[in-house]
Amino acid sequence: MSLPELLAWRVEALRLTVFFSEPVNAQNRNWGKSFTGGDPESIVSKPQTGEYTEQGSFHDGQFELKVAFNRVDWSVSFPFSELPNAPKPAEISKMLDDWLVGVSGWLAVLEMKPIRLALGLVAHAPVENVVEANEVISSYFPFVSLAADSNYIDASVQVNSPYPSTVLKGLDVNRVVKFEVATRQIVTIGPAGMPTSQTDTVLRSHLDLNTSPLWKSVFEVESCGPIIHEMKPHVVTLLSKGFAL
Repeated sequence: MSLPELLAWRVEALRLTVFFSEPVNAQNRNWGKSFTGGDPESIVSKPQTGEYTEQGSFHDGQFELKVAFNRVDWSVSFPFSELPNAPKPAEISKMLDDWLVGVSGWLAVLEMKPIRLALGLVAHAPVENVVEANEVISSYFPFVSLAADSNYIDASVQVNSPYPSTVLKGLDVNRVVKFEVATRQIVTIGPAGMPTSQTDTVLRSHLDLNTSPLWKSVFEVESCGPIIHEMKPHVVTLLSKGFAL
């Protein structure tokens, strides 16, 4: 069965995770503002536990910068994009490009050197029903067969197939890929105040590309951006062409 075109995929969430060998202090550094171009809508700081959070907006999505001790997460999500009249996320390739430009700019001016990098993506594509979703999953994973005449529901397949980085010799990057069938129910309130519900089926993908924990050295600042940008073609290939081992 043919795979969904890349344009059919809709971003639900994007994430960059960076680990350091020492605690991170993000207070008064304007990291979020430098990324989104606007002041954060909320800031929560818990110095005693090493936690810091900024929230705001990015591409009409909910942006969050979260620091927890030596871990920094940059994320944007679109929890309401399926509601009527709600803004829709940009197409996936442009969203990735804009996201990578922002996070690469931040990585380029860091005083600290990361020890691990990860890019995460959650997206969904529409399908007619569970049977079609199962057939598409079988096309993504040639070693999986979910027969059309079976009664499989809520199918979920996950695989990790690392690739060697071309940026740093000896560095492997994990490609953790998960496809699952999801049945959603969206409830809206009509003009008269009466709720109505609509149910559909989607194919959801969870991608996590992360540098191997077996890499024991820190990443120099000049290599961080290229490592992250190298991940995008793998995301595009996995979504548009499947996962052939």
